[in-house]
Amino acid sequence: KEGLVTLKDFVGWKNSKEFGRSVYTKPLNQILAGKPVADRVIRTPKEVAVDFDYGTEDRLVEMLGRELTHDQIGGLVGALDGAKISVIDHEDGLHFTVRHPLIATQERILDHDWAGRLFIHNEIFRTSRTAPKGTGLKSFATQAFHAERFGIEYIDTMAAGNYSSTAGKVWNGYYSWARMGYNARLTESDWDRFPLTFRGIEDLNGLIEQTNGKRVWLYYGYGRPMMFDLNRDSASFRILRKYLQEKEFEIDFDE
Repeated sequence: KEGLVTLKDFVGWKNSKEFGRSVYTKPLNQILAGKPVADRVIRTPKEVAVDFDYGTEDRLVEMLGRELTHDQIGGLVGALDGAKISVIDHEDGLHFTVRHPLIATQERILDHDWAGRLFIHNEIFRTSRTAPKGTGLKSFATQAFHAERFGIEYIDTMAAGNYSSTAGKVWNGYYSWARMGYNARLTESDWDRFPLTFRGIEDLNGLIEQTNGKRVWLYYGYGRPMMFDLNRDSASFRILRKYLQEKEFEIDFDE
């Protein structure tokens, strides 16, 4: 539907000393691995279907102070076009489970914190093996711009991983989310690992905005709780907008 592949993409060739050159069918995950997301526009997702558990639709309206369409709810949680979302009520907030062919696992929680601020906790996000490059960025940017519009004050998550796990392609949230604008305090234990010129920087946003700061965090950073500040003038948004520009994404919302 996104126009990422044609029949020609499935044709592969291989050489054998015994049999010579022969044709084979490439698997879809191999084809998509090197392809970018076709629609590089951050916008409200389309054709989203939301299944509300009893009472959750009313609670969502109460928390947000407004009604949202299913597509807007998709935007709030970073869903892709055609996603199916289920909403259930827990003591710690409204739980959203997002299902889509390109997403292996995606769960979000909407709640108020101890100070009464409305926030979203991004519980887990993993793309499927067939997801093209940029899927995670598109999902999170969609969520951030919608959440700011609908009055959410911040998004938090437990970012996992370190350089060893990233190199092994297991968990890379500590690095990926930082590049998208998530922030965290840096401490002396962090500074002890950094090159001298990067010691003393107070937070992750400040490090990422330094020349070669991303590389320092890639090699010396590790997982921890992180928060994205949804104030539109925040460093979090400044970093996200710059990253979207680097990856040639556009932002286009229907008012």
